[in-house]
Formats: sequence, structure tokens, C-alpha cells
Amino acid sequence: MNRGELVAKLARRAGVTPTMARAIIDLLFGAGDDDGLLAEGMQHDGRVVVSGFGTFYLRRRPARVMTNPRTGRRRSLGPEDVPAFRPAPRLRHRLR
Repeated sequence: MNRGELVAKLARRAGVTPTMARAIIDLLFGAGDDDGLLAEGMQHDGRVVVSGFGTFYLRRRPARVMTNPRTGRRRSLGPEDVPAFRPAPRLRHRLR
């Protein structure tokens, strides 16, 4: 499902206009240069918990050495935080 399909389903189920549904989705996930509420929550608290759905959090990737496949040159990359998601048991069970 892409963003447009999500907007249409949200508008239909919530009984709101597609414009209002798009505004809600943009607020949650972000649009353009604006960070969404999920990104802000992860940036501020390190995690966002949505009961019954799952937890969005920052996972620390350790420093590592990468090889450029084109040139073969090795380069070291520092540690970084990357977004991750862990589904709640109810969601995991439903998707099986």
C-alpha cells in the first residue's frame, strides 16, 4: 500500500475528506522538510510505542569498514543510529 492508497482508506474509514486524511498522515509521518511525529518522538525519546501495533525505535549500528565495489577501496564508517521497528505480538500473530 502506498501513501495515496493509505490516504484513501483513512478518508473512507474515518469519514473525513481526502485532504484531511492527507494532513493527518503528513502530521504522523512527515512531508517535505517537516519531520513527522514519529521521527520527532524517536529523536527526542529514542522510541515511540503504539500499543497493539509495535515500537519504533533507534538502533545503534556499530562502526564498520566498507569496501567500494567499483574501486575496491576500503573506507571506515562511524557508528550511526538507524530507525527500526518491532511489531507487537498481536500484529505479529495476525500477519502469520
